[in-house]
Amino acid sequence: MLYLAWTLRLSVAFVLLAAAVGKVRAGRFARTEFVRAVRRLGAPVRLAGLAAHTVLVAEFAIAVLVCLPGTALLGCLAATTLFGTFSAGVARLVWMGTDVRCRCFGAASDLTGRHVVRNLGLLAVAAGAALVTVLAPHGGIPALALAALTASALPVAAAFVRWDDLAILVAGLPGPASIEKGR
Repeated sequence: MLYLAWTLRLSVAFVLLAAAVGKVRAGRFARTEFVRAVRRLGAPVRLAGLAAHTVLVAEFAIAVLVCLPGTALLGCLAATTLFGTFSAGVARLVWMGTDVRCRCFGAASDLTGRHVVRNLGLLAVAAGAALVTVLAPHGGIPALALAALTASALPVAAAFVRWDDLAILVAGLPGPASIEKGR
């Protein structure tokens, strides 16, 4: 159970780090689009800007919290809350038919039901990580085991980070880059 807890927590940490770094690398325009999406959910202008910055800081902070044994459960609960909030917000925007672009990981694509599914999957991983963290015995793990768990968490995180690309491969839909180029 301890190794499963670490694998799930590392998966959550890698996804959150990818999201935070992607937003930072995408720059101000991506944050402006995020603020616009929060505004479309009904938040006042001042709170929408604060929310965008808070999410960025929270993604970095939670990524660290889930990796530290003393704060792992708190980090998992925070990640569960964050992914639950994302799921509800994205579902509402999709349901309203709002034209909003997802810049969750820096790159842009229109918000669709597949983003809701991705966020619900992340919610499940974070909630599972919290549950297994409570049930797992506490204690350290050998460095070699941590390296193996990191190697097993990376593909899980990569699947969530590249969710749009995987959906395009599976469904055979044109990708965001080909749509923007008019192909």
